[in-house]
Amino acid sequence: MRLRADGRAWLTLKAPAAGIARHEFEYDIPATDAEELWALAPHRVVKTRYSLQQEGGDWVVDCFEGSNSPLILAEVELDAPDSPLTIPDWCGLEITGDQRWSNAALAHQPFSTWPQDWIDQFGLTNIDSKTKNSFDFL
Repeated sequence: MRLRADGRAWLTLKAPAAGIARHEFEYDIPATDAEELWALAPHRVVKTRYSLQQEGGDWVVDCFEGSNSPLILAEVELDAPDSPLTIPDWCGLEITGDQRWSNAALAHQPFSTWPQDWIDQFGLTNIDSKTKNSFDFL
């Protein structure tokens, strides 16, 4: 379920497809229903989403809050799974296909609770949950 600050709300269903693609289905729901669902949700992800039009695809950049701060993730929406892609210099790690980074996983096991071996696996350093990450272009 997604609830935006502007009052829009919808249910999103996702299912795996071939390769890196996935099926996504979205259904608008009344904001009051979304607020009730949000109140019932024991595991939540709060983030601010930015949209960027870049050569090679439209990107979304999610800046996470709360127990997932200071995490920032970027994702590109491709027209087709085999579309050519140039990953911008401002992107760091390639995490496609690793479900630990999914919203559902981050809701159940927030970034701030990750075991050190996960952090080490990605070569992440200087992780400080009290620091707010930012990008100059946002």
